[in-house]
Amino acid sequence: MKLTGHAGETVLLCQMCNAIAQGFMQPWIPALPPPTAPATPSKDKSEKAEKTKDDRVIEYALNTTNGQETKNLVPISTRHPLITSWVFCKQLLNQQMPKNLGHDDENLHSQGPMCRALCAVEMLSLQNNGLPEFTGTCPTLPEIVKLVDGCQWSDNLAELQMWSRLSVLAFNAENHSLVLHCGQRAVAFAESDKCLTKRQPKKPDSIFQHKLVVEQEMLYYGSVVMGQSLMKNMQGKNEIRRDALVCFVNACRFGQKAGNYDLVIAAARHYWNAIKPFIVEPIERELLREPMEAVLECIAAVAANEVGKEDEDDDEDTESAPEKKASKKPVSSKGEKEKKAKDKEGDKKKDKEKEKGKPGQYNHTLCLLRYH
Repeated sequence: MKLTGHAGETVLLCQMCNAIAQGFMQPWIPALPPPTAPATPSKDKSEKAEKTKDDRVIEYALNTTNGQETKNLVPISTRHPLITSWVFCKQLLNQQMPKNLGHDDENLHSQGPMCRALCAVEMLSLQNNGLPEFTGTCPTLPEIVKLVDGCQWSDNLAELQMWSRLSVLAFNAENHSLVLHCGQRAVAFAESDKCLTKRQPKKPDSIFQHKLVVEQEMLYYGSVVMGQSLMKNMQGKNEIRRDALVCFVNACRFGQKAGNYDLVIAAARHYWNAIKPFIVEPIERELLREPMEAVLECIAAVAANEVGKEDEDDDEDTESAPEKKASKKPVSSKGEKEKKAKDKEGDKKKDKEKEKGKPGQYNHTLCLLRYH
């Protein structure tokens, strides 16, 4: 690639280098060992020489697009996958990161601060994964929060992803104050002009729809983690419990907009477990009516999509069945067809009578929540 050049197609260059590096890394990713026995990288010189290939490929793309030449500058969203692969490659090679995290540019209007923040978040995310850890050079969680907070982000989705991931990392580290700080910064996107739902074009393409799903999922994680942290640290205070309920309801809404059934159900379960102490009192039950209906509406919306997917899978299975089996069925006469039609009409009437006595959709969904 160095000999051929990229003819100004730097985005394509980054994508190709990342794909090549991923291919180089795949054979060297060890099986996860038990927590008590961290993996140790091989010291064979031939293996290390092979492993450094992906490092050279990634660094070539990063150096080409570091901003020294304006024509080779790419969006931060294009550099992000490269940085992710680069950090993981360094971990596989058991190499420590430089103090500047690979980026010297201190100008706030450049990509240097953003790249350092992305690199720091990736380093912290890879800690305790069974591979050699970054010792000495990995910033602490509060330091990374300051790094992310001090950047002037040119990509709103990348910024949202950082705040959502930091909220999860803070929750895992049991740092309640940082969970709230990062989660609130993430959820604030939903009300700002940065939110893609407020800038949706009339005819959104597949790329925009994908970004919209990613955005709503990031908002979901920021909201649900805040709710979990509030429940964990409420110390019996019902006011804090109510704040957590708001977070869980918002998480259900975000999951619905993302069209993710599993996320909505998970948030609904958190909500149901959180409202149990309030169900005893009639006044509290009345206050819970509206948010409960909102949760059930979210479940109903994504459940319909889930049922539709299952029906499509069933249709594909029936279509793929051999045609020979269908041809072996005996041909029925007109009299038999009329009898079958009458029987079907009778069955439909019986089904309608049974459905009249069934509870509503909300009650059925509530039962599912109760026993799952």
